[in-house]
Amino acid sequence: SPTLAAAGAVALAIGVGDFLTDPDIKANPHLAYQAFDKNGYATFVADGSKLEATYHAITEEDVAKAELSGGYSEHFVDTVFRVNAGSIDLLLVEGDATKKWDHASNAWI
Repeated sequence: SPTLAAAGAVALAIGVGDFLTDPDIKANPHLAYQAFDKNGYATFVADGSKLEATYHAITEEDVAKAELSGGYSEHFVDTVFRVNAGSIDLLLVEGDATKKWDHASNAWI
């Protein structure tokens, strides 16, 4: 849209992720993760012990390809988040380790 372009919408779109997660501005301290520059989808698994969300981001070089060959891990990077039953802590799962989202510092600790 020419109207949006004239208003600087492209520049806003480029910087919105950094703005929303900036640790000093704290525009949205509950937004622990953003990937506005990626394409992908999320899957969720819930059971009695946890809720787990996995963000599956397709690699940049594969976004525009109509067909992909090879295995899943050649084309996607997964980011896993978890909330354990009875907890309010959002965890970033990295292999066997986890980091907790800290609202005060707007960072994973």
